[in-house]
Amino acid sequence: MTRSISQKALSVFIGESYQGDFVRALLFCAAYMAAIWISVMLPNPAQGGGLAVLFGGAVSIILGVGYFILLVLARAVRTKVILSNILKAAALGWMFVFPWLYLLYLVNA
Repeated sequence: MTRSISQKALSVFIGESYQGDFVRALLFCAAYMAAIWISVMLPNPAQGGGLAVLFGGAVSIILGVGYFILLVLARAVRTKVILSNILKAAALGWMFVFPWLYLLYLVNA
């Protein structure tokens, strides 16, 4: 059975097991922390980031845990296909929407 391109792209964000989901949540936290640090440090490196980086680190941990919980719930109800797909879509939305809103706030502040 061959997988379509969209299924291959989706497997980058959603793992094949609970462990894969956990690793992806950790990578999501690390990438988001790096993005916050870069977005704060590039405009004014002498400032050092301060509270924005600390708050962003706390937010990235919360977002990573939420992302992992949504993926675990989607995996737990995989027999109910529609609910599982809704939870996977919510996890992807959670992963992309909230972090970028915070980064836009940091850049415009």
